[in-house]
Amino acid sequence: MSSKYKQLFYNRQAIEFISNKINDSYPAFDQKLFLNLVFDQQWEQVDTKQCTIHVCEKMHLALNKSYLESLEILLHANKSLSFNYTNFIFPEYVNLYGLDYFDESMQALKEFTRNSSSEFGIRQFMLKNQTKTLQYLYEWTKDKDYHVRRLASEGCRPILPWSFRLQQLVKDPTPVIPILEQLNQDPELYVQRSVSNNLNDISKNHPDLVIKLCREWSKINNSSTKFIIKRAIRTILKKGNQEALQILGVGAKEQVRVSNLKIHEKKIQIGGQFTFSFDIEDISNKEHDNQLHLIQYGQDNEQNNLVNKQDLKLSVNEEKQYKQQTKEDKNIVRIEYKIFYLKKNGKHLPKVFMMRYNYNLKNKSVNLKGRHKVEQAIGKIHYPGIHYISIIVNGVEKAKEEFYLYQQEQ
Repeated sequence: MSSKYKQLFYNRQAIEFISNKINDSYPAFDQKLFLNLVFDQQWEQVDTKQCTIHVCEKMHLALNKSYLESLEILLHANKSLSFNYTNFIFPEYVNLYGLDYFDESMQALKEFTRNSSSEFGIRQFMLKNQTKTLQYLYEWTKDKDYHVRRLASEGCRPILPWSFRLQQLVKDPTPVIPILEQLNQDPELYVQRSVSNNLNDISKNHPDLVIKLCREWSKINNSSTKFIIKRAIRTILKKGNQEALQILGVGAKEQVRVSNLKIHEKKIQIGGQFTFSFDIEDISNKEHDNQLHLIQYGQDNEQNNLVNKQDLKLSVNEEKQYKQQTKEDKNIVRIEYKIFYLKKNGKHLPKVFMMRYNYNLKNKSVNLKGRHKVEQAIGKIHYPGIHYISIIVNGVEKAKEEFYLYQQEQ
């Protein structure tokens, strides 16, 4: 989380607004003391990640009450709030001070998530009592509020960004599956994304489990489920897993040829962009023609025993079935490109980018074009030197070309 989020969600106006709401619920709340405690001499040096904790600690001091008394005040204040990232201080307060009051705290996290998200606040409770916490989450999958249903999934993600890993679930994610099963047809996109992200977390250590689950879910005729499956296996797909590709119904990897991969710019500077193109051809019918030729040859010479019918790759009945299958098969392919970035240590780090997710490649050669930016950004530093780009079709690298990245001119 960068400093811009600190300025946006933890500025004085935002904290004063929260202070006013607490004061409405508890008129004895010393707002001046609270604001002075928050915006102390150390405030400018407080890391963005620590802002929530810092505000919670000062709020606890200003309230000067027991946890349960403070919780009642904050729950009342929460009722008059609308969704805002500043409100994350409420579930964080539960995380900091409520571990010894399990049931009261879990109910509070459920209420607070309606106007923020309790995904971070709940993780300490997962460590304290995973079984009991998962029981709460399972019940929340049936809640009318989609924020609560989303928390049911988000709260048990094994690898949640900006938080610690739930190592027990990283090792064995099976306790999470019943919760995700309850949400696999949820109509809310907010919930669908959480379910798919949870499964994507799991896929990084247990790809076979996720593939098996998604294969079963693929039998469900529901648009929400299909969306979840597509996003759940995105990491597996980037590794070219053929079983995952089959779940999406893409064509066979042998049916496509890529040629004439070209990078159009002669000089590519860091901070700029480049364009590339390539030809992609469906060669399935060519293979089919060879099969039919073998069949015809076998039929013409069958009586002379030149070819045993059992040795033919396609029988006459199979030929009929093959024609029908070919008629129905639109040869849907997944096209990606991979950039091999040169790193500071001289090694190349590959990163896969989507180009065509569900492309209908007809029986002809098609020229496709792409554009890629090489802008400098936080966490994405580019270095001058030789880089590579490759074209991936259905998880298989089909063509590769090198290019040179120059230092941006001053």
